Amino acid sequence: MGIEELFGGNQDNAEIPAEPAPTVEPEPVIEAPVDAAIEQPPVVAEPEPQPHMVPLNVLHEVRDELKETKRRLQEMEQQRQAAPIDSPDPYDDPHGFAAHQNAQVQQALINQRFQTSDLIARQQHGAETVEAAAAWATERAQRDPGFAQSYMQQPHPIDWIVQQHKRDGLLNEIGDNVDDWFTREAAKRGYAPAAPIAPALPVAQQQPAPVQPTPPRSLASAPSKGGTIKDVPTGPMASLGAVFQG
Repeated sequence: MGIEELFGGNQDNAEIPAEPAPTVEPEPVIEAPVDAAIEQPPVVAEPEPQPHMVPLNVLHEVRDELKETKRRLQEMEQQRQAAPIDSPDPYDDPHGFAAHQNAQVQQALINQRFQTSDLIARQQHGAETVEAAAAWATERAQRDPGFAQSYMQQPHPIDWIVQQHKRDGLLNEIGDNVDDWFTREAAKRGYAPAAPIAPALPVAQQQPAPVQPTPPRSLASAPSKGGTIKDVPTGPMASLGAVFQG
């Protein structure tokens, strides 16, 4: 076989085209589902402060600061009142030291007297009556310093204050017209007003009857010495004559 036969081939034999290589299509990429978005808390926008308006948090801070300042002032005042008064030195000021000691003793006695008086008054008149009288006495003492000196000298000051409070209330109730007050009180108790008493007529003065003079006794009517009637001695020697009569 010649070369023509090998490479030329036969005309009858048509050339067989080569089969095209299969096209490889890329596999579709399946996208993973996106997870639902995580819910976030809603953001609340703070309201913008209006002009000339103080924010609420600032007001709260100022309020808290005022409360704290007030509390500290009260504590300082209590500590100042509770702090004892410095006693004078007995060597440098013996008279002042003695006066200070005496004042403390007197104050202790006054406190004890008022406490005892308050306890007794509450048992006798009731706590409400005592407290009302004490409030009235405090107000009056501010207007009248002499009133404070008066109840400080009382042996039973709280009871004295209660009595003065009742007296003051009664005087205010009576007012200036006492007769009207008596009429009102009588009407409250069911008493009828008394009828007016007619004035008594003047009694005519009686003239005393004239005294008739007694005529002198005559000697003829005088009994004799021998009669049954004895002579009755008269004059300054009457008693002496009676002694010697037998």
